[in-house]
Amino acid sequence: PPTGSTSWDGRFALSVDFEVANPETDGRYRRPYVGVWVCDDEGFPIRTLLLWQQKDGLRWLPSLRQWYRDDQIRSFVDDRDIVKTISRSTRPPGSYSVVWDGKDDQGVSQPAGTYTLHVEAAREHGTHQMITKELTLGTTPFEVALEGNVEISHVRLNYHAVHGE
Repeated sequence: PPTGSTSWDGRFALSVDFEVANPETDGRYRRPYVGVWVCDDEGFPIRTLLLWQQKDGLRWLPSLRQWYRDDQIRSFVDDRDIVKTISRSTRPPGSYSVVWDGKDDQGVSQPAGTYTLHVEAAREHGTHQMITKELTLGTTPFEVALEGNVEISHVRLNYHAVHGE
């Protein structure tokens, strides 16, 4: 488990806002596969927040190299395939958001501490891009903007109190 002695404060959540870029292409644009996931302080993947792929895309899923490698480790330990339950179709260029509530893939609350967020994008006849950020999550809210790349033009993280609780 991550460094930290207290449980995740359920009053907080991590919002991950990102934009799929609209690259200039000379040919047919293919939507990128995108994976957003969280690893604990030992590098173990604990929660996949988002996985976009083509409906028949299992063949090409390994193009999300880091997510695929991490998921192979996770599935060996968990002995369960989460791809069919969490994956959705790819999306066109635009702004998207996903929220992490501090729970792992089994719905178990994680402790406060250090985590690494990964945003990975790969596109056929395009590029493979990765954005990674180590975060300390506890009871202090923060916002941070991460530098984008050709596939994901920007990522904004907002660790905030959840309203209504």
